[in-house]
Amino acid sequence: MLLEVKELYKKFGSKAVIENLNLHLHSNEIVALMGQNGVGKTTLLNILTGLIYPDSGDVTIEGKNLFNQVEIRKQIGYIPVDGFFYDHLNAYENLEMVACLYGVKPKKTDIEQLLEQVGLYPEDAKRPTGTYSSGMKQKLNFASGMIHQPKLLVLDEPFNALDPQTTSIFKNLLKDFVNKGKGILFTSHLPETILQLADRVVVMSNKKIESELTLEKSLRVEQLLNWFNSAINIGGYQ
Repeated sequence: MLLEVKELYKKFGSKAVIENLNLHLHSNEIVALMGQNGVGKTTLLNILTGLIYPDSGDVTIEGKNLFNQVEIRKQIGYIPVDGFFYDHLNAYENLEMVACLYGVKPKKTDIEQLLEQVGLYPEDAKRPTGTYSSGMKQKLNFASGMIHQPKLLVLDEPFNALDPQTTSIFKNLLKDFVNKGKGILFTSHLPETILQLADRVVVMSNKKIESELTLEKSLRVEQLLNWFNSAINIGGYQ
């Protein structure tokens, strides 16, 4: 098992946001996390990437506890909704800084190759990132999540601000990533993207994972949405 989450519980103040949540993800698998706005998806992702701690419960990567063994966090790549970069640094410099945080020192040729894969070519990569459009920043966001070659990639609405051509490139990039024996967990509000990319969908509702569905190629958008609406109603939403 690449990722396993058991009985996760998290509260802010007196309010529980996550309660008795269980989740798993295998190698070579892409799992989509669906849920209404404000249900706690981003909080869950922040816990899974070690950015915040749960009040109780376990998160393991290949059987090793995420919170007891700090080194395990290097096996996780995180692509948040809005990536943070130093505006006065260019793409190369920002990626070198991110890699350093993971204890990795990639070759310049490796950085160049990764930037080209996400669609940032030398003329753009040499510019200060403060001059970038939102789409260009999202490309760099993708590269920063993959620069240390993690085993698990966690993405929060990864296709925001992207044009259709770049979205298609990223989908292929993610599929290639998983084919190397790795895994992906991502959130998205785009049913077409979920159907094209995910192997399985899980629904977060009522502070936990309520339902899951293994996707078939014949499944249509309206069928996925009907299943989702049924899942969140079961979870107590109207």
